[in-house]
Amino acid sequence: KILNGLLKACEKRPVSLTQLEKIVDRVEQRVQESPDRELESVTIGKILLSELRRLDKVAYLRFASVYLEFEDVGEFMTEINQLFEKK
Repeated sequence: KILNGLLKACEKRPVSLTQLEKIVDRVEQRVQESPDRELESVTIGKILLSELRRLDKVAYLRFASVYLEFEDVGEFMTEINQLFEKK
């Protein structure tokens, strides 16, 4: 399910399947290393956002627009501005 979401976010982007599989592997590893052996979906979403932010900013914005459920264009623009402020 995670890989499918990443694939959609990275559609037509210069991101390889191998890169996305590595992200999924890192998330799975964090879940396995967690003392509870389970992470909340919110935590997993934040990890994915962080990974995508480093990998591809367009893919990050696509994923964020769904995951963060932007209500309007203003929220989307705020996220874009924050993305480029944190270079």
